[in-house]
Amino acid sequence: MNRAATVALAPLSGIYGIFVKARNALYRRGILRTQQVGVPVISIGNLTAGGTGKTPLVEWTARELASLGRTGLCPHTWLWPERSRRTGGRFKR
Repeated sequence: MNRAATVALAPLSGIYGIFVKARNALYRRGILRTQQVGVPVISIGNLTAGGTGKTPLVEWTARELASLGRTGLCPHTWLWPERSRRTGGRFKR
């Protein structure tokens, strides 16, 4: 990243950090709660970081789990709708 962008984004980084710390504190105090889904969950990646190859990894992981052929194992994926050159700017379904 060039220096001008770094300087321009530094204040936003600090603000983002404040919100993350506040959110974490709400979870620690029990104001926000996690949800139990009753099945194993594999989480891949970070919703805020794009372009790191998460989608191909998710696709590969789901295929590998499905190929195990275990009864009751039915991988599902949830992908954040994204606009990209691959989809011509349309949301992926």
